[in-house]
Amino acid sequence: VFFFSSRRRHTRCSGVSWARRCVQETVFDVLERAYQGTEYSGAIPEFFKGSLVNYVNCLSCNLMREREEPYFDLIMQVKGFSNLFESFLNLNFVETLEGNNQYFCEICNTKVNAHKGVKVRKFPKVLTLSLSRFDYDWETLQRVKVNDHFQFGLELDTTPFVEDAESLKEDERIYELFSVIIHAGSAHGGHYHTYIRDTLN
Repeated sequence: VFFFSSRRRHTRCSGVSWARRCVQETVFDVLERAYQGTEYSGAIPEFFKGSLVNYVNCLSCNLMREREEPYFDLIMQVKGFSNLFESFLNLNFVETLEGNNQYFCEICNTKVNAHKGVKVRKFPKVLTLSLSRFDYDWETLQRVKVNDHFQFGLELDTTPFVEDAESLKEDERIYELFSVIIHAGSAHGGHYHTYIRDTLN
């Protein structure tokens, strides 16, 4: 798990880190309730909440159907990709619905070719990226850990991956690595340790 913070500084979220994505929503919910009535009320969605758009675009009439949904972290695929940039490109992959998999367009009133995909509408101030390092081996019927080498930098430019990037300032598009959570072990067990950047010194 990576935590990237935008260059625009927000001191009240300094030092916040969680070890397990599986309890992330519960932790956020507990913190949100704990912060109610305090100066930190609303801090969780303000800093950690982004939005994704699932869309289908009819290639005949250009009708765009969208469904926007919030996220608190993005799942980045590791298997088959050598670095974070490639994995982000995969997140934005556009699938063409054609042949037996055509899309039924309500405007055209028939099945048509269409583009289907996901795009990031908004990145949060603190961006959490979870690496998908666990897979299922259908030959052995076992859960396995993907230990492939995966590169990432100290900075992340989100310009190629966000919708309407031109409207964002540079300090809203460039993120700096803040924290890394590392899992040591196998797909069946292990432990976590964390490296956190000291933003106070």
